[in-house]
Amino acid sequence: MDTLENIKKTPRELFAFLCKMTAKEDWGVARDIADELANLGAQGTWLELAYDLADGLKVIFQASENVFSLEEELSANQTELIIEAQEWVSNKLGLEIPTLVFELTSNDDGVHAITGINGFGLIIINEESLKEKSLLVHEITHCTLMSRSLFLDEGLATIFQNSIINKNVILEEDYWDRPSIASLIESDWSNDPYFTHVVPVGIFNLGAPVEGDDKMHRLSAYLVQLLIDAKSIDYVVAQWSKLKPQLKDGRTAAVFQKIFGVNLWEIDANFISELNPIALIKEEKSFLDITTKALMEGDKIIVNPYLPTLRVKAFKSNDDLVALIKTLILLSFNDKDENKNKLFHTEALVAMDWAKDRGCNEKDLKIFDAYKYVFKLKGAAHVINIRKLGTQTSEAFEKLIKEYPNDPEVIITCAKAQKVSYYDMLSIEEWRGKLNDVVNKKDPLFYIAAKKLLNDPKYLLEN
Repeated sequence: MDTLENIKKTPRELFAFLCKMTAKEDWGVARDIADELANLGAQGTWLELAYDLADGLKVIFQASENVFSLEEELSANQTELIIEAQEWVSNKLGLEIPTLVFELTSNDDGVHAITGINGFGLIIINEESLKEKSLLVHEITHCTLMSRSLFLDEGLATIFQNSIINKNVILEEDYWDRPSIASLIESDWSNDPYFTHVVPVGIFNLGAPVEGDDKMHRLSAYLVQLLIDAKSIDYVVAQWSKLKPQLKDGRTAAVFQKIFGVNLWEIDANFISELNPIALIKEEKSFLDITTKALMEGDKIIVNPYLPTLRVKAFKSNDDLVALIKTLILLSFNDKDENKNKLFHTEALVAMDWAKDRGCNEKDLKIFDAYKYVFKLKGAAHVINIRKLGTQTSEAFEKLIKEYPNDPEVIITCAKAQKVSYYDMLSIEEWRGKLNDVVNKKDPLFYIAAKKLLNDPKYLLEN
């Protein structure tokens, strides 16, 4: 007989044991298990559930070895269908059958799984949805295995949901009009409105997608299927839980190339060439000139219409990739809404990493490296981190102006950074001299930006 002393002290095993003990109304052991989960660091919804069960505040019923329900019992037919779905998912993944807790809601409520512990999950579902084996498969997949990169997890769950009913994943013709796949993977689907901002996805973090509004789920499913085809389902499963810590700071494309041998940039390029988009802006002027001027002047209105076009053209030209990055930088910082700004940070970082791999202009890469510190500074919360990153950011721009002391783009970029820098890189007289030099050259890309800075209170000599 299992006791608290002889079971594995993992969250999964402890929660499964807690469900069994509370179903038997063994409150003493149940309370010990809840305390053990608290000691292991359980928090939020999971800690509340543990103590609600241990204190008898929620009634739990055991329907089978690995199936439980809250407040009301499952019928024999419901239990049988759940067990079938459990076994199907476990067989596909080659993993143990998960312990599941079901909470039945009204038919007006959505279907979603509370997950985070591989091998254990709480599925909140209405009775009509509980009749759909494919929906059960979707949620049970989440409960069995998660990478915690929710874009990828929705892809895996959607593959299985479609597979059990022999349905193919179909992509629409406008899948080119979005950020790169690498940046979509890095975005945190659970907290960031990035996905609904770019492509409507319906109930995007509440489990099974709404029919006809599951665009991003299908795109992620397409990608995960490519990973499985490139390696194997066993290989993908073995790597899945190791991915999340590596998918950050623009490195996702490199990680996928190394682990799965899949080139995310090539996948995106294939979308573009195969779907032949027609809604692109044709511009006689250089996109790079347009975006450089806009970034120098801080005018996002200029670049907003070009963003979808640049996302496409970036795959074909280094200049257009640099133009895309400059657009994303501008959209990140030229807006009072900080939450909206963050939508572009990840895409910019991924594109910067790509620009380095593509061998873009060295000066541009160094400018981008300085902006990376700005992104980190914007995302810092702790006062110590803010001070440290603030110093690093100032040093990055100071290094840049010393390396390219006469370059007009660098002068304006660093002069704008100087306005909020932790210390002076140059004296006011030196800044004014450099900005006047830019004005005197009358280059249309930099003239207006330099004039504006010369009239900024920061650079007036009486200061």
